[in-house]
Amino acid sequence: MPFERAPQPGKNPRVITPEAQFELDAAVRDVPEDALPPVFPTPASVEKRPGRLTLSGALAITAGSELRGEAALAAEYLKPLLASSRRKAVASPAALRLELGNVEGRDSPAAYELVVDPEDGVRIVGNSPAGVFHGLQSLRSMLPPAPGSVAVSSPPRSGRFPY
Repeated sequence: MPFERAPQPGKNPRVITPEAQFELDAAVRDVPEDALPPVFPTPASVEKRPGRLTLSGALAITAGSELRGEAALAAEYLKPLLASSRRKAVASPAALRLELGNVEGRDSPAAYELVVDPEDGVRIVGNSPAGVFHGLQSLRSMLPPAPGSVAVSSPPRSGRFPY
């Protein structure tokens, strides 16, 4: 059943039918994977570096007591990736370090810095526990759907938008 939009100043209301919506949607095109940003939501800045961090075996997660919840969340995120690779690989020398600290140039409590390094592992520093949580969300978007590796990057400092 078509519906009508409310009148808009200077515009005639138009009837939206499934056929009309199909025509509008037909213009949508896939974006090539290499044109997508490496992290979602798109951060204020990303510096891609050569190399990859391979996640395998046991990954040590270190965090202060004030970040206990974020560390548990990270362990839950990584469990499916690491559990299936434990049979095939020795323990990974990499670590996931969650820290509170000042993120340079960012005052928002949600600001964070996420660094992925093939030798040192992953480091997330947040202005607050909320910043560390947002950093974990960005890390999660970088994880492969199956055991594998994460592209090396540094440092998204915070989201582009202040929400």
